Amino acid sequence: MNGIKRPFSLSAALLFCLSCSQEQGEILWDRYGIPHIFAHTEEELFYGVGWAQMRNHANLMLKLYGEARGRAAEYWGKEHLESDRWMHLNGVPERSGQWLAEQSERSKGHLAAFVRGINAYAEAHRDKIDPARAVVLPVREEDILGHVQRVIQAVSLRKRPSAGKSSSAVERLLFVV
Repeated sequence: MNGIKRPFSLSAALLFCLSCSQEQGEILWDRYGIPHIFAHTEEELFYGVGWAQMRNHANLMLKLYGEARGRAAEYWGKEHLESDRWMHLNGVPERSGQWLAEQSERSKGHLAAFVRGINAYAEAHRDKIDPARAVVLPVREEDILGHVQRVIQAVSLRKRPSAGKSSSAVERLLFVV
């Protein structure tokens, strides 16, 4: 192996292992904080992804799901009224329920497992979640679909950057500048 040795051994990886015992999957965290999810079923995988995302981004996820519900002003103050108004004018909360009803049983199972992972992390680690964000709990399948709609609509409503102007890496990815 060209004399290159990795300072990170399997035994060290296991020190950072978090087991998703309820779903029988396993998450190993590498030294860079990247989760490696091992699962026997698709549901175990989605559960692990939900759990891992919450471990890395709990407060951000709860903020985004609260906004996707169109209830951010109720949770965090009047400065969120415009966002809530936009969500309701565009029918996002109502459409989220419609989209959930239209999913295949397989997709519903994936969403449900992902949400179980999110909520299991939140229940096990409430002390790591900002109490102001915890008001969103428990997360529901509709919250995930509402967030997806919000992102799609936000991206589609953005003004396309002109080719002559400097653009960010994200703009170049989104708009193929």
